Amino acid sequence: MLRRIILMVPLGLLAVVAATPATATDKQDVVAAVQAYNDAGNKGDRKAYASSCTSDAVVVDHVPPYLFQGPAACADEYDAVVAWGAANKIGTDDLYQKVYDPVFFERSGKNAYAVFPVKGWFKQNGRKQVEKLYLTTVLRREADGWRIARLVYSTMGWAPESRTRH
Repeated sequence: MLRRIILMVPLGLLAVVAATPATATDKQDVVAAVQAYNDAGNKGDRKAYASSCTSDAVVVDHVPPYLFQGPAACADEYDAVVAWGAANKIGTDDLYQKVYDPVFFERSGKNAYAVFPVKGWFKQNGRKQVEKLYLTTVLRREADGWRIARLVYSTMGWAPESRTRH
């Protein structure tokens, strides 16, 4: 009997600390924040792109130096992508990324965790390419809305494009 009670206590604690159920509005607002971030990148709007992130943001991307942190994390990552593109003969005018609905979403307090499938299209040395990746995010609700606190681009590689981008 004592063993059963001891085992039940951790299960009860788990129920107390489980994620807060997300409302449809929470999910819509988080998706809108990530879409705004992506749209700013597609438009080449560095200022809007950078303003999508918290002051303590951490971004991991496959472009050197791979890790970006602090108040300028998103601006620095944006600059690194532009520099990486130039070094790899990828024009920023040809770069387009589409973020799809999250395959996973959960909210706990002021934080939300969402995983988005993404496709990116670009030209490298004049050849159309497509990249498939996942964008794993943690957003934090701040006074002015949801902001990206943590973001990881997980590429699955790219290959020649054989169809239209949308």
